[in-house]
Amino acid sequence: MPRIFTSNFSGLANRLEGLTLSFAIQKAYGHDIYLDWPELDAFDVTGSSRRKMRPWNRIGSMKLSTCDDAQFQTLGRYRTILQRVIYTPPVTQPFYLETARRIRPHEPYIKTLEQTFAPFRGRPVVGVHIRGGDFALVDEQTYDITRARHQAVPMWWYEHVMRQYRSAFPDVAFLLCHSGDPARFAAWRQEFDTFELPVDSSFQVRSEHQSASHPIADLFALACCNVIIATPNSSFSHFAANALGHPAISILPPPQMSALQPRFGMVQLYGQRLRKWVGAVSNGEVFRLAANNDLPVPQPAHTEWLRDPTFLPA
Repeated sequence: MPRIFTSNFSGLANRLEGLTLSFAIQKAYGHDIYLDWPELDAFDVTGSSRRKMRPWNRIGSMKLSTCDDAQFQTLGRYRTILQRVIYTPPVTQPFYLETARRIRPHEPYIKTLEQTFAPFRGRPVVGVHIRGGDFALVDEQTYDITRARHQAVPMWWYEHVMRQYRSAFPDVAFLLCHSGDPARFAAWRQEFDTFELPVDSSFQVRSEHQSASHPIADLFALACCNVIIATPNSSFSHFAANALGHPAISILPPPQMSALQPRFGMVQLYGQRLRKWVGAVSNGEVFRLAANNDLPVPQPAHTEWLRDPTFLPA
């Protein structure tokens, strides 16, 4: 049988984004899909198997790092494909949400998510995703997305948005999902009603993606929230908001702002792929600047879809 192999070549959400291409190839040409990912201790992808690519599998293989619609039409001639694509071609769009629904956390993780959200049943929950690690802070007082693609948003911006939500919805709780040093959130835990997932990572991930909890748990927890205060250019924020669970509204900083005048905007791109998300946050495409009193209404966390492999949002 023809085969597709995907290794741990990038961050988790980048690899999940690229799975769309793998399943489009499988549908068109019949390739089996093999994943060699450390996070597979926590989830399965229906229609794929866990397997390393052996040295002899590379003989005559095709390494695929980029792909457009024209190249997609040629892939049937390759018996073995090493798939390393993140930005998938337009021809794969019909497979995007279908592929996301194939991703199923293992039962202990689903149970942990249900138990974590249970004390907040009936209360609005806002997800907060703060990317650290390889997302470095460029300037403490100003934010300009053109300075670096992978830059951290200053902490004062998250605090500003969280205070707006607390003022408008006094009973709101904030789910914190983050990479980098967890000690930097000590003040937040004092000021806001926050909670985090009690799931320790059981494997070694790339140091730039290191987090206190398992990334699959964080990803699916964020996807249970209808409002996510997100990190621009983070595929992790994008995949949680726009591929998994119910459609979510992402709260994001504008491309440029300062601590003297913090602002925020919003996008809703459910079912759209990563390239659309990057365009939205980088140049304001489909991005609507919001006033402080223009807040998407947060809802209690949605967890029912976690146990329903046939789930389709209304």
